[in-house]
Amino acid sequence: MVPLIINSLQEDLQSRSEHNACLALSTIATIGGKDMSESLAPHVMNLLISTTTPSAVRKKAALCFLRLYRRNSQILQLDNNLLQKFFALLEDHDLGVVNSTIALISEIAQNDPASFELATPRILKILLKVQNLEYSREYMYHSVPHPWVQVRCLRFLKIIPPSQKAHLDQLTQILQKTFNNTEMPRNATENQRNAINAVLFEAISLVIHLDYDQGLTATVVNFLGRFISARETNVRYLGLEAMAHLTQSDSNQGPLLRKYQKIVVAALQESDISLRRRSLELLYNMCDRESSKEILVELLNYLAACDVAIKEELVVKIAILAEKFSQTYAWYVDVILQLIRIAGDYVSDEIWFRVIKIVTNNEDIQEYAARNVFKSLKVEPWHENMVKVGGYILGEFGDLIVNQPGSGPMDQFKTLHSRFGAVSISTRALLLSTYAKFANLFPEIKSNIREILTQHQDHIEVEIQQRACEYLRLTVPNAEQLLQTILEAIPPWDEKAETAAEPAKKRYTAPTDGSSAAKTENGGAAAAAGGAGAGAAVGTGSGLVDLIGMGAPQQVTATATAVSQQGLAMPGGATRSVGQAAAQLSLLDIGTGSQPATTPAAAGAGGFGFGATPTGAGPLTGFSANIGAPEVAPIVGAGVMPGAGPAASAGPESSGVGPTAALGTGLTEEQRASVQTMWRRLCLVSEGVIFQDANLQIGMKSEYNGAEGRVMIYFGNSSTMPLTKFSVVIQNVPYLNIQCGPAPTVIASRAQATQPLKFQVLREFPDSPCMQVSYVNVNKQVTHVVPLPIFLSKFLSPPAEGAAVAGPTFLQKWKLLVGPGMESQEIFPSKVPIDITWVHKVFAQGFKISVLEGVDPLKNNFVLAGTLTLADGPVEVLARLETNMEANVYRITVRSSRSASSEFLKALFVSQLQAGQ
Repeated sequence: MVPLIINSLQEDLQSRSEHNACLALSTIATIGGKDMSESLAPHVMNLLISTTTPSAVRKKAALCFLRLYRRNSQILQLDNNLLQKFFALLEDHDLGVVNSTIALISEIAQNDPASFELATPRILKILLKVQNLEYSREYMYHSVPHPWVQVRCLRFLKIIPPSQKAHLDQLTQILQKTFNNTEMPRNATENQRNAINAVLFEAISLVIHLDYDQGLTATVVNFLGRFISARETNVRYLGLEAMAHLTQSDSNQGPLLRKYQKIVVAALQESDISLRRRSLELLYNMCDRESSKEILVELLNYLAACDVAIKEELVVKIAILAEKFSQTYAWYVDVILQLIRIAGDYVSDEIWFRVIKIVTNNEDIQEYAARNVFKSLKVEPWHENMVKVGGYILGEFGDLIVNQPGSGPMDQFKTLHSRFGAVSISTRALLLSTYAKFANLFPEIKSNIREILTQHQDHIEVEIQQRACEYLRLTVPNAEQLLQTILEAIPPWDEKAETAAEPAKKRYTAPTDGSSAAKTENGGAAAAAGGAGAGAAVGTGSGLVDLIGMGAPQQVTATATAVSQQGLAMPGGATRSVGQAAAQLSLLDIGTGSQPATTPAAAGAGGFGFGATPTGAGPLTGFSANIGAPEVAPIVGAGVMPGAGPAASAGPESSGVGPTAALGTGLTEEQRASVQTMWRRLCLVSEGVIFQDANLQIGMKSEYNGAEGRVMIYFGNSSTMPLTKFSVVIQNVPYLNIQCGPAPTVIASRAQATQPLKFQVLREFPDSPCMQVSYVNVNKQVTHVVPLPIFLSKFLSPPAEGAAVAGPTFLQKWKLLVGPGMESQEIFPSKVPIDITWVHKVFAQGFKISVLEGVDPLKNNFVLAGTLTLADGPVEVLARLETNMEANVYRITVRSSRSASSEFLKALFVSQLQAGQ
């Protein structure tokens, strides 16, 4: 049927009737698929470039070919002859043909800007002719000369800006004339206002984009000031949006924009929430060291009465600005405490815990913070987050204010305990840790504290009961030395020591309750206090420091001073072994680092943004790039990854692609920790071990080409008995088309078997699929469900040959990728000191993305370009990584034409960079 339709359309295209040809072009543009575009594109192009084709048909032909090109860019083979014909079309007497041609070459030029550099002078000539009214007056629209042509030309100049000085001067004259000749008449109709504003906003966007003339920029600022004060809501919105774009593109415009600050602040009271969001974004971008206090005061005043829809976003922006521009730590502490008082429900754990870290690391504000927090706790109404901050700071530094009136030990204890019954279980657990600290700091109230602990040693909540019992034992009369040793003051946060072996996470992690009692230097408090806080939790992992195989792998052995080798008490009464794992037989010659080693899971460290996230371990729902590396969490009751279903039955007949049991099934805590570390490492290397225990070792080798990948999975039997009824089920997921080769049914003792996989990526994805391995060993059925290390970043490659991205080209393409969802950005700390050489290797050799040299003037920043190949075509990916060596913080920005590509790739980049080597 399709060939018949194509033949019929081809006949209509060759018809002498304009109506038949136009209807055929409209049909092709509307329903044309790949087959139709390959067959009919040459005929459409012939109609476009033929000098005998009527103007009406040529317009249709240009727009039709544009539609086909967007669906299949391979239909066009550019050569010099075709380029000259395109340029000739720009000089056509019919402005409709010119307008349609500019739309077509603008689309083509985005993929091949070098070929259309000679079009720029012609575009400038068209703009001059329009301004000089050299075209027919029939194209005037409400007294505005050809607004659609002007807009098309200005957009084209953003894609391929003038490179010669003469052309830049000509453009400057055109833009100045545009700004001078677009004064709004008093009696202008709505259509006339819309046409004038359309040209003005496009001209403003071009000036911001090129950023080459300060005089024009000053003119643009004046126009934007007029727009944000306009009566029309749409004009105010566009003015706020353009001004925000200007502040993002040029941070030096602060003095020029500051005179409009009151207008922007007033826009926060607009009835339209979209205007309020834009004004909030603009204020955030306008903020600098000089205006930060004034802007933050306005934002805090607005926070109390703002909509719930933007309150969380506003809280985050205030917290970032307060830390970024704080001139003193005391001022920063005041801002965050006020933030908690005004909008405590929207202050995340990352924000308030950041205050704890700053106070801990700066002795000069510890007394000030303790005094102000104590005052805030006595003010009604209070918020639970304030109780958490008070529990931390008073437990550590309450002794610094005991000599002040009304701040004695009993006053602090009574104030905190008055909130005890109204807070959540996790906060009560934190307060119990604070009380234990008080028992160490203030012996005179130890009896009162023991009374509270005694009341809770039979509490129904295991966490409360365990803490009460263990703290009660610590406060007996003959245990003063142990109490002082375990509950000594928190040392300054040492990011390097804390994060050397922690899996990468998208956000910081901290203890279940953030107890100050547990953050001792050697982790002993966690043993005695039942995991009352922080970072002494011990799990197992591969301990590999060299993530991309640049050097010899290292193993990190956990040490726990003053903790018995029998285990550490953990929240919920569980224990984790601290002994070093016994060496296991490696049967798979596919990489290094297969030996697991115990590694300390230290608490997250602070950085530019906020601090550690004091959240408890939750159910493990999947190894997702959206949450960084997977967390160590109890697997009982764990959620199922998307697409996972009931467990497949054991036996050779169940091998293949299908539903699997929940991720983590059959794994101990030590095995989960080891799998997590190896899973993260395999994001950057092509081979390695996925899982191993006393019976089975699983490894893999992989290779990727475009949207396709091949994996060879290796199964090694390290036991003395054969593994029978062996089956492998790969999770059936919607984003991969997976084909499985034959799986082994029996693996002999000390033998190795393989299974090949072939797959094609259909769309972006955040999660790795699961692999369920089942077998029988000594009449015992065993099932393990582990993540299969297939990541979206594996389908990344450097830009294709002939499409290499140089510095100027990168900047052009970067500025084009602006729009909803095209950009994903995150500021995050590194958990180890930033190593620029290692970061370069991560991107160039791990993610296999091009690192462009000489684009960013700062030597410690990175400019990246690559191509993500999916089944429906390639997606160009651009990224910028900025480093702050002093603060040990990254800011990464990823842009692409698809929001999922930007977001998921950014999450993968962050998970690796945040963990460090």
